[in-house]
Amino acid sequence: MNKTKIYQIIRRLTDGMLPESRRRIVVRWLRGQEHVAETDEAMFRIWNEIDGDQVSDEETKVALQAVKRRIGLSERRIGWKQMLWKYAAIILLPLITGLTVWQVMNFRVLESSDMIECYVPLGEQKKIILSDGTEVMLNSGTLFIYPEKFYGENRKVFLSGEAYFEVEHDKENPFVVRTGPLAIRVLGTTFNVKAYPGEDEITTTLKTGRVKVYRTDDETKGLTMNPDDRVVYHNKDDRFELFRVEAEVFTSWTEGETRFVDRPLSEVLKTLERRYDVTFRYDKSINLNEMYTMKFKPNETIEEVMRILMLAGSNMEYSIDGNVVFLRSTGKGGAADR
Repeated sequence: MNKTKIYQIIRRLTDGMLPESRRRIVVRWLRGQEHVAETDEAMFRIWNEIDGDQVSDEETKVALQAVKRRIGLSERRIGWKQMLWKYAAIILLPLITGLTVWQVMNFRVLESSDMIECYVPLGEQKKIILSDGTEVMLNSGTLFIYPEKFYGENRKVFLSGEAYFEVEHDKENPFVVRTGPLAIRVLGTTFNVKAYPGEDEITTTLKTGRVKVYRTDDETKGLTMNPDDRVVYHNKDDRFELFRVEAEVFTSWTEGETRFVDRPLSEVLKTLERRYDVTFRYDKSINLNEMYTMKFKPNETIEEVMRILMLAGSNMEYSIDGNVVFLRSTGKGGAADR
């Protein structure tokens, strides 16, 4: 498909000229891996041609913003009014999967406080310190939006991705992390939140203190957590699950390690994609539900990681071409299908 044709399709989408049935097909196509370079070029051109208010569909806003993230956006200040329309779509993760969303427009940022947007590219991590002294470690592929200075009775931030928080205690002003349909409210504690776009689960793991995780549209739907609790929220069926874990296992990434304890291969591959900025392609016969327990050290390369993975797994072999890793079932010989 040529660049002109791609541009015309996306332009019709942003203008609201596609019928509902075709719009859904195009949105799914935009989220795929075909014609990425041409799609990015067309969408970036459209982004520069129009104002956010002219885009008729929130999913399209998400796709447009994803382009900016892929071309290397890092950190910059944004006005509060800009944030409300241009960046709300990224934080409203369930929009892209058609689930219930919380209304960011109900969250009012004081005009006196500018927002700062920080995006951490794949393969990188970043630590920032907020105006109240709270320390936040951001994992690969994470978007974090926070005020330059906190005002009012709540300290609110927005997260899309994974972050570890060491929150400065302030009993008068709770600290609130908003991600997808959830809010996580604390006074002073250390905890981890994992909420990547496109994944069904939002997980909160508490290391110290106490936190409350709840639906922003119904605070009665939620749980209060104690140290070493891990709460998993399932987007698809609006359900919370509570587990007792060793919190250090789920926060070891802040020290450069990558650890898995009885995690499916599908989750292992997604995590490695973000850490090493690679893409996995695999045979349909690969068992993505096979469970793995392993630990990778900070300085290990993707080659070393793959050798360990092959030893731990069953009936697999791999090859690496640039930033693409191919997994094949041994003896199958089929081409990678993903």
